[in-house]
Amino acid sequence: MKRLAFAVIGLCSLTTGCLAESLYDPFRTRVYAVLPTLPGTVAETSAAIQGKEDAKEAVPGSPDLQEFFRMMGVHWPEGSFVRYIPSISRLAVRNTPHNLRIFESILDVLNVTPVQIEVEVQFVEFERSDVSDLAKDGIIDAESLKALRGDGKGVLLAAPKVITPSGVEACLKGVEGYCYPTGLKVSQGLSTNDRSKTQSPRVVIEPADFERKETGVVLSVLPDVSPDGSTISVTMLPERTVSPQWERSVTKYTDPKGKEWTAQYMQPAFHSQEMATSIKLCNGATVLSGGGVPSRDKKKLLYFFVTARLVDLAGKPLPVREQAKEVIDVVCSPVPDDSRSPSVDDPFARAAEEREDKPLNPIQKLRRLNSLDGSAIGPDGSPGSFFRLSMHFLGSGSKPNFFRFAEDDNCFVAAMGLFCLAQTDREDAVVALRAKLTDRRPFSYFPKGCVGHYTTLGGFARELLRNRDCLMFGHAQMPLLPTNELAALDIEVLSKDECSQFHHSAASALKLETIPLKWPELQELCPRLSQQEIIKGIGRAGTTGESRIFLISCLRDNTLDKFCRLAAGSALTRNTHPEAKDALKAEKSFLNGVTERSLGDVFLKTVEKRMEHEAIMKVVNAEHTWMYQERIKDTMIKAFSNDHPLALPALTGSFSLALFAKHDDVRRAVSKSLLRISDQLDRYGDSWNTYSDTIYILDSVPPSRLPHKEAGKLAKNVKERFLKLTTPKR
Repeated sequence: MKRLAFAVIGLCSLTTGCLAESLYDPFRTRVYAVLPTLPGTVAETSAAIQGKEDAKEAVPGSPDLQEFFRMMGVHWPEGSFVRYIPSISRLAVRNTPHNLRIFESILDVLNVTPVQIEVEVQFVEFERSDVSDLAKDGIIDAESLKALRGDGKGVLLAAPKVITPSGVEACLKGVEGYCYPTGLKVSQGLSTNDRSKTQSPRVVIEPADFERKETGVVLSVLPDVSPDGSTISVTMLPERTVSPQWERSVTKYTDPKGKEWTAQYMQPAFHSQEMATSIKLCNGATVLSGGGVPSRDKKKLLYFFVTARLVDLAGKPLPVREQAKEVIDVVCSPVPDDSRSPSVDDPFARAAEEREDKPLNPIQKLRRLNSLDGSAIGPDGSPGSFFRLSMHFLGSGSKPNFFRFAEDDNCFVAAMGLFCLAQTDREDAVVALRAKLTDRRPFSYFPKGCVGHYTTLGGFARELLRNRDCLMFGHAQMPLLPTNELAALDIEVLSKDECSQFHHSAASALKLETIPLKWPELQELCPRLSQQEIIKGIGRAGTTGESRIFLISCLRDNTLDKFCRLAAGSALTRNTHPEAKDALKAEKSFLNGVTERSLGDVFLKTVEKRMEHEAIMKVVNAEHTWMYQERIKDTMIKAFSNDHPLALPALTGSFSLALFAKHDDVRRAVSKSLLRISDQLDRYGDSWNTYSDTIYILDSVPPSRLPHKEAGKLAKNVKERFLKLTTPKR
């Protein structure tokens, strides 16, 4: 009996010990379904983090998963493991619950299905008379044209659709080729008389200089999706070329006896309808692009309806995600194995705990936004996240809160502070908004509808000054400043180099003919600006007759500071009118004597270069329907081989980007011009120089405009110049 009791006690002790051990086992084992591409993704990510040039070749074979996740911040205590099972594409992982949460947050970022983008462009043609009738009733937009098409007044000519990965250019063609001569080759030969067997000279005419032209529809696209998948940027070139009309062409030649003859041959005349543009739209949205491209007979107009959506590998649409996935910091330093409890400073632990245990408060939601959106956005016109949060803050916040928001490091929090101030207190809002005009923090901006663009915090501040209800769809404009102060604001924006992104819109909004361009009145209108800044602002506003007369008078005014006169001279080099050049010639001796750089000669060369560029661009723009033909390629190269700073819009716009798709030598000409401009940045660094904003314009040039090596040199030049901006010259 005692033996049995001891046996039972021993068994109970053993069972209790096993149970206790299982109860206090710190590890959990989980199995995760992963993509078959995960090992390759891990290898490439590991190589990129370690700074290896070729990620695909730097980590041959299967990657060390445990070492990779250790580098990313996952602790691996003794007894833990991670194993990949290729036959079923699963990961088996054993670790503590806390470390598993960190592991899962990293796996979520890596185990992502490759994103593809489907871009469809509908070519719809309308009668010009129908569009004209529509314009009388209101604005021509996508909805009004869709309604017109629903009435049977629009013809769908083509609807090319292409699917391509994000960041990869694709081209779809449905064309028919025509090969035709563009000239005749005249040569001399011998003809033999059958009777006399004698030979005499004769003229041989053969078709020559053959070219090939494709007719039909061509769609070239370069899409790029935002990190959260909610917005898509598309650079595209849709083109339609109709069948040619054959026209008789005549050429002259001379026979062996010196007599002049003419020969006739048929040559095709093509008509192309195309549009080069870059747009940003919501996932799944359809927008109208293009202002109506006329047909050959000018009786019809062609419009392009663009739809972009995310699709999976099977081509099925992916759902729209409302908010960005959380981005976790990468910890690249080694982590000790013996730490099982979360550290207070561990960003992964904080992120995991916050996700699992605590709902996000409005400020946290605001910090996690990826775009600033208004009251009616997307295909269904629903309020955006930023606008919904603004309603909360306006209902529960106070003016001191909004001022604190406006000074926050997060651009969306700062923008929220500015927006709420604009809605609650006009005077304080104007002060805060003016202080932010030069803030260049960028973000995606969707004020209304499906189409958005990039702006900066300074650009948003300027828009609020012009219309405090800029996020509210259908509201009338509510400026925070009267008309004369808005004009002063535009001059102020134009005078500031940091606001270069908005110089074009400010110049368009500023009506110089309504402003008295005389010194007492101008100084009263712009009390915040010096005379030199006023001259720079008006000089950048445009090349109207009023501004030209004012600048010439400033250049000739001996009572003005010499730097004010230099600013006027610099502004006149932006003008292509002969009067501007004549004024610079007349003041050449004064300008040469101000500094050692002979600025009179420099200004004259600059204005001549400006006039030359303007004349060439007129030719290119007039021939836009032929801009992809070899016949004007030399003209295009000449147009893009100008290093005048005002050539930058042409060099960096969607027009030049579209030409890259056809001509590598055009791209080389653009790259060389941009590099030459960047090499001359020191010439434009003086505060009186109206081209001193060139540094900021170059800083915003996308890397895709240049080959990799040249992009690096451009970035180096810009960076060096930015360092010198800390001590600007007079």
